[in-house]
Amino acid sequence: AKEGVKAVMDFLFMSLLKHRVFASVDPLNGPSIRLLESLGMRKEAHFVKSYRLSDGWGDDAIYAILEEEWFNGKI
Repeated sequence: AKEGVKAVMDFLFMSLLKHRVFASVDPLNGPSIRLLESLGMRKEAHFVKSYRLSDGWGDDAIYAILEEEWFNGKI
């Protein structure tokens, strides 16, 4: 998974010239959070009960990285 996400990030920054990339993730999804953090992304927000689920409400965490951070800390 990490190699695939790295390829997407390179495409976003190098081909589409994006300045910032963010990801929305379930804060209870440890493996996904570890993947994002291993790529140098940082947690920028935690929205409590921000979206409707069939049995209630779910939280949402936002992770992000800037273009210069991606290239300076290239994993």
